[in-house]
Amino acid sequence: VITDPILPTDATPVLIYFDATGTDLEGYDGDLYTHTGVNIEGVGNWQHVIGSWGNNATQPQLERLSEDYYLLEIEPSIRAFYNLPQAQVITGLAFVFRAAAGSPQSADLFVDVFEAGTLNVSILNPAKDQPIVEHGESVEILAAAIGSETITLYINNDEVTTTTDSQLEFTFSSTEYGYGTHWIKATATNDSETAHDSAYVFVRPEPV
Repeated sequence: VITDPILPTDATPVLIYFDATGTDLEGYDGDLYTHTGVNIEGVGNWQHVIGSWGNNATQPQLERLSEDYYLLEIEPSIRAFYNLPQAQVITGLAFVFRAAAGSPQSADLFVDVFEAGTLNVSILNPAKDQPIVEHGESVEILAAAIGSETITLYINNDEVTTTTDSQLEFTFSSTEYGYGTHWIKATATNDSETAHDSAYVFVRPEPV
């Protein structure tokens, strides 16, 4: 799943792009629907689910853009789309994409959501569940922020780059940094606040 904007907030619309490649829906040529809800801070996941499973009259339908590539438009805002009261804090969106008959379907997929008007930063790549790379490979680090004036990237607590844009990119070379665990930290700042996110990559030695 890819979103536009890359860090969605609860008060704005968001485009959800779903790539079915590698899922049970790869090659499916019928209509695609989604079973979807939100994750609420202090309440739990899969709240305010739209419609009921398998009901094509009430659950949102995706637009096919090309083979195995789909679009879901959430508008006029995430909060309005899921009909949430203002007091509840949305932490994420939850999706299962499914065929018109209910099967085949995707796994549970989640998208982080951020509170509008607050400073946030997130490392989007490397993925936190896939940190292992082979020696000689490079990793394209991507961090993004909301409400920031600067984003600064650190590798092993050493500053490597900074930007005043809302996104930051940096190429991590495993050859340059060597074997072992390397910590990545992104720091976003504005006039009064600082926010951090961290991840790591593990450069694996040659197998014995």
